[in-house]
Amino acid sequence: MTDANLVLGRLRVKGFPCIFGPDQNEPLDVAAARRAFVELTATINAFLAGSEATDRAPMTVEQV
Repeated sequence: MTDANLVLGRLRVKGFPCIFGPDQNEPLDVAAARRAFVELTATINAFLAGSEATDRAPMTVEQV
């Protein structure tokens, strides 16, 4: 949920403590969350393209 809200711009990154990353000393990473959602979106769109719902437009990152 946090990553989805981060990608949608609903969270203030500066409002979170730096407790993320392998050493738990990094801030939220908007770019990493977006990259993950881009990959997820591509996977979902590939699945939908191969299904019976071929008349459906590809989903955007924000829709996913």
